[in-house]
Amino acid sequence: MRICPLTSDECTKLITPLPKTILLMTPSKEKTTPELKELVDNIKKIIEKHSFKYIEGAEIIKYGDFVCSICSHILGCCLGIAISKAGIPPSTLCNIFWEKGLMEGFGKPVILFVDDDKYLPSDFKRTFAVFTEKKDYVKRFDALVKDLTGIERRHYYSNVLGDIAFEAGDYEKAGVYYQEAYLIQEKQEDLKKIKNLINLLKELPEEYEGFKDRLQRNLLSFIKGLQKKKF
Repeated sequence: MRICPLTSDECTKLITPLPKTILLMTPSKEKTTPELKELVDNIKKIIEKHSFKYIEGAEIIKYGDFVCSICSHILGCCLGIAISKAGIPPSTLCNIFWEKGLMEGFGKPVILFVDDDKYLPSDFKRTFAVFTEKKDYVKRFDALVKDLTGIERRHYYSNVLGDIAFEAGDYEKAGVYYQEAYLIQEKQEDLKKIKNLINLLKELPEEYEGFKDRLQRNLLSFIKGLQKKKF
């Protein structure tokens, strides 16, 4: 079940599936310094080098509720990148770290860019971090993106874990893995597995009524969000 971070109730709103897309958690353009712009431009070049797309959190203003829009896009991406540097306003940093925590809470990896090791909060010592004061930070980031987006490997494991969960009757976990597999590589066979799971849920006995209805809503929000994005 997908839980709303604001109400703690079940969320049934549409996801915005963005296959092969990375969410950039950065300041808005008007709060971006020339130094920060250079960093963001370097990040974008590496993302494009690995045949991925990106979307900037600060530019997501399509819907009336900003938090719902951000949450929907976080669920639709397969990886995140957050920036914490000197010169970024405290209120903006709060937004960036809130989005980072939410994305990791949904089980998606996030790379954190920070000035120097001494500025890295202790709670982030075991996270993926790139220190921009080091001359080889672009090379380090390039290697990290390659590792985290190791497409064939991550896609393979998401599929295998999804199939294992499916065979074990853990349909909720299977749905999560199949969705993640699709977001990593955008393969139609992954989408087919999600649709097959929806059809299987319809055949479950009545004693599973509440469970299957909830899981169906979750999976359908992904499918419908994908259809809405295409039209």
